[in-house]
Amino acid sequence: MRCTAPQPGCCRNFFQRNGITCDEIRGTRDPRFGGAHPEPIEPHIAPLQQAVTIGKYDAGFAADGDGDRIGAVDRAGAFVNPHQIFSLLVWHLAGMRDLPGDIAKLSPSPS
Repeated sequence: MRCTAPQPGCCRNFFQRNGITCDEIRGTRDPRFGGAHPEPIEPHIAPLQQAVTIGKYDAGFAADGDGDRIGAVDRAGAFVNPHQIFSLLVWHLAGMRDLPGDIAKLSPSPS
């Protein structure tokens, strides 16, 4: 597992607490994000894609600057956007684990 996160260690600690080996890139506190754009979207996710494919990791995750959005990369380096992650999460929880309940969705609307 390879991660980038806004709070150093938070991604790594989460995975390690759950028995998943995780390395972290861009894991230092830096309000300028090392000069990189902090959005977890292409093309800004390219360093994570390279780290995952070169390091032969199963997946990589990246959070934006304040941690409210996430992007992912599969082992082949293919980008998985935040909307796809949400869909996969719903499929897993409702479809595979058969968890009951409603799903709430907030869509921003023009004021």
